[in-house]
Amino acid sequence: MSGIFDTLTATTITNYKKGAIDSVIENNVLLSKLFTDGRVQRKQGGDALEGNIQAGQYTPRISTPGEDRSGKYNPAAHYKRWRSTWAETSVEGGVDFGVLRRNSGPQALVDIADRTMPSMFKSLLLNGSTSLNGLLLGCNSAAYTGTGLPIDGLPTCLPGASTEQTVAQAITSYDLEGFNPDTGALTGVVPADTDKEVGIGGAPTLQNYAGLSLKYNALTGVDGLKANAWTPTLVNSSATEWSGTNDDEANAILKYSQYTASRASRFSGDDNSFRPSFGITTFDQYMKMGNKLDARQTIFVTPGSESNNKFGTGFKTTNMLYHAGLWWYFDPSVPTGRGYVLNCDQTDFFLQPVLDTIEKDSIPMGFNTSGGGVDNSDLIESHIHFDPSYLRLVCAALINGQVRWHPRYNAAWDAYS
Repeated sequence: MSGIFDTLTATTITNYKKGAIDSVIENNVLLSKLFTDGRVQRKQGGDALEGNIQAGQYTPRISTPGEDRSGKYNPAAHYKRWRSTWAETSVEGGVDFGVLRRNSGPQALVDIADRTMPSMFKSLLLNGSTSLNGLLLGCNSAAYTGTGLPIDGLPTCLPGASTEQTVAQAITSYDLEGFNPDTGALTGVVPADTDKEVGIGGAPTLQNYAGLSLKYNALTGVDGLKANAWTPTLVNSSATEWSGTNDDEANAILKYSQYTASRASRFSGDDNSFRPSFGITTFDQYMKMGNKLDARQTIFVTPGSESNNKFGTGFKTTNMLYHAGLWWYFDPSVPTGRGYVLNCDQTDFFLQPVLDTIEKDSIPMGFNTSGGGVDNSDLIESHIHFDPSYLRLVCAALINGQVRWHPRYNAAWDAYS
């Protein structure tokens, strides 16, 4: 089978992986922002991710002349650590031995790869709730019950009513309560129509993210704690505050999306890295927002930049809706009724080393554990081998890593009441 492996390795699988991944990332706003804006990092070794957040401020005491502080000074703890376990998502495919026999010519094998390999890699990135994009926007790893190691999707730190079977289950799981952003106080009851924002209480099991409490003012062991140092902003899109005229829903979307963007911007000051990067929501809400804004702007949607002899992966969203100082996009992986205001400067995607076991002459081509810059195609491992038990060429693609969202700089809305 060496001839098959010669043809299907570096000259086909690797090339199609790079082309497919580049086209998907270019045509998906979230993946593009994370991966092309330098938010991908190598993190080799270890069974989990750990890091510091600056949760408070520390001012050391300056001794007066002649004062001996030795033996008296007790350093204050002013950093709190977060911890997340590694995650993995994968997709598998295979080419039957009979197909290989009937298409054993070099060009025929290339044609097989042209049909099967791009779709496999694209499925890993975009195909529904188990794809990378679906997990980032829709997976709640704290409540995850499936197989494998779940990625900490946005609902993990920005819990919403749409991520559970019913609003009541979401409220019960997270002890969601009405929240007064002016005082930082929880009302002690379930969110009501009069609550513009929702906060997380301290009762049940799912109120943490990366090992830290999401409740307002709940971090411990921190000097000079900022009360909202690790607290997400959850806007209640069904609050009576947003009601308007006869087209209430469309008017309301403009109001609560602007409110969400404003709340996510409140830490920025003069530092643009603390400002949100963009907004993303469902297609339905996006269209309602566009219908209200169409008199003031034009939406440009252009085809992707793939070659003319192939069908594209979708549309390249070069210019979309502009509202509340942000560009707004839609994504089918956003849960129904949800919307996000995201800050990619405060978000990181950590990758484990890529172990590339594509075979050539039945020998693995090597393991890629290099650090430094990350090419898009380096995000995905490729594993190819011939399986004699099933007489087929087995192809697998995996992403091993974890995302870290900073809850303080990202925000979400949902119908919590």
